[in-house]
Amino acid sequence: MNELIRIEEKDGKKLVSAIELYSKLGLSLKHYAKWYDKNIVKNDFAIENEDYTELPLSGRRKDFALVLDFAKKISMLCRNEEGERIRNYFIECEKIAKDMHEINSHKLPMSYKDALLALVASEEEKEVLLLQNENLNTVLDNLLEWVSIIKVCEHNQVKESNFNWRNLKSKSNELGYQIKRAESPRFGYMNLYHIDAFRACYPQFDYNINKN
Repeated sequence: MNELIRIEEKDGKKLVSAIELYSKLGLSLKHYAKWYDKNIVKNDFAIENEDYTELPLSGRRKDFALVLDFAKKISMLCRNEEGERIRNYFIECEKIAKDMHEINSHKLPMSYKDALLALVASEEEKEVLLLQNENLNTVLDNLLEWVSIIKVCEHNQVKESNFNWRNLKSKSNELGYQIKRAESPRFGYMNLYHIDAFRACYPQFDYNINKN
């Protein structure tokens, strides 16, 4: 498969350059600043340092490292032939990486030493799974403390316009709560904010959501 756009790997993440992606989408460079401001920096469903990272300025234009999944979503927003072609290219790259991982994970040990190492790794994995199962209830309890704007609105029977995601994001950072994400049929995924951030910003609403 010919390389359509350069994909680099860092800290276990596959990344692409925002400038290079923009160029490959066939868009005019004079609108690049407006494009990244709307689709990256002010994207309601993008989280800095998770979906994208601003790179040190090395030229005239600002650049960002985009994780592959986020770059794929941005490509889908560009409703032209190039956007579809790049999206399909990313999907094919992910498929190849997955196939290679499965092939490598099923390699047989070539020596007695390799077999022993594989056995140790297997036992360690079992111990990790047991520990995860023991802590599962605690993890689930913690996750119930994070809810979406949509869920809060449904519970209180109010419109989403009553809540501002920027206020919740700012309050979350102030209180030291990480913003989590969950799949959404409407948007692909949605942000989850800790209930304490909701209470601090909008104390007039009821947040006993997960107790019902």
